[in-house]
Amino acid sequence: MRNPACLAAVLLAALPCAAQSTSSIVVPAAQATADGNNLDKRPFGYDRIRVTQYVGPSLLVNRLPLRKSVVSVAYRRDAKLFPVVTLSRSTTPIWTIRAGNYLPVVGRRPDLFLSPGDGSLNSLTTVFNAKQVVFPSLTVPTTGLPGFDIKFPFDAPLVYIGGWLAFDHYCYESSGREHDYYIDAERLQIDSGDAQVFGDSCPKDANRAYAMSSNPGSTVPIRFLLYDSIPSTTAIGIIGASNKVFGPYSLPIDLKVLGLPGCWQHVSVDLLLPVATKSTGAAQLDLLLPPDPGLVDVTFYFQWLSLDPRVSTKVPMSFSNGVQVRTGKSFATYGLEAYLLYQLSNLANSSSGFIDPDTTFVTEIGYQ
Repeated sequence: MRNPACLAAVLLAALPCAAQSTSSIVVPAAQATADGNNLDKRPFGYDRIRVTQYVGPSLLVNRLPLRKSVVSVAYRRDAKLFPVVTLSRSTTPIWTIRAGNYLPVVGRRPDLFLSPGDGSLNSLTTVFNAKQVVFPSLTVPTTGLPGFDIKFPFDAPLVYIGGWLAFDHYCYESSGREHDYYIDAERLQIDSGDAQVFGDSCPKDANRAYAMSSNPGSTVPIRFLLYDSIPSTTAIGIIGASNKVFGPYSLPIDLKVLGLPGCWQHVSVDLLLPVATKSTGAAQLDLLLPPDPGLVDVTFYFQWLSLDPRVSTKVPMSFSNGVQVRTGKSFATYGLEAYLLYQLSNLANSSSGFIDPDTTFVTEIGYQ
């Protein structure tokens, strides 16, 4: 006679597994019931783009339980800032989403995209396999907020282990078309200043300078960046009050008189700050602004000088382009614990990108 206990075990094993229920949160939390204060064409308005959306712990703590599996992300259209028309795309691109847990590490360049891995710590794992996506037409409802109609159910879940989450969207089609396809976004309403590059660097297309501004009293520093310099050399950051005059001389100054053809001094020399370049030829210089009202809405200028023999072995120096930096009009410490790292068009395959601080897409995160 068949053992009843064994028969029961066989019958239970044959039963279909009950579907696991899915819960969700909206980040930022306030945007679950209110439209975001911004809109963004990134990432879905481009056919060549890479965007990593970093979502900080303050947006997730006590909302996304630890060790839960993130199984989807979804986005909605902007409801107020763009004309109330139906938004649609004319192409169906191949889309990939990678995701990972992120923990900021001292010394790691924040403009570098995360590397492939298992997604457990500072790496990205593929959660939405490369596939053709038909993006829906997006309308604005007569009442209430738009739904999260741009949905990406994951092919492989990501276990949340705490800290930051990173959602990396990637698409690189045969042509880089753009579309008026805007999603809802939230940006910290604070003037943290701006930075604009100007002038030429030498050698041509090397020693490129960029900067990200900040505001007095902020915990986020002004950051000066140098790319494509000589590895493991000395780079000197030049801070100047003017890009028009330096003593009796008008700026810029053509340095071919020193035997450096194609090089220019773009800024006055008021402060020199030396740093070492890394093995990649990159350098970084951070300046934290104290809470001094006299530093609000101040414009100054910046340029790198590198010990670099590529222009002249007799005068082994080279110069970056200039950067005009304006500090923010806002004062004291602010912050939205989220930011975007992105590259557009033909540069979407680059290993580094541009940082857009204090901003995020309004996102519905599904988990089990």
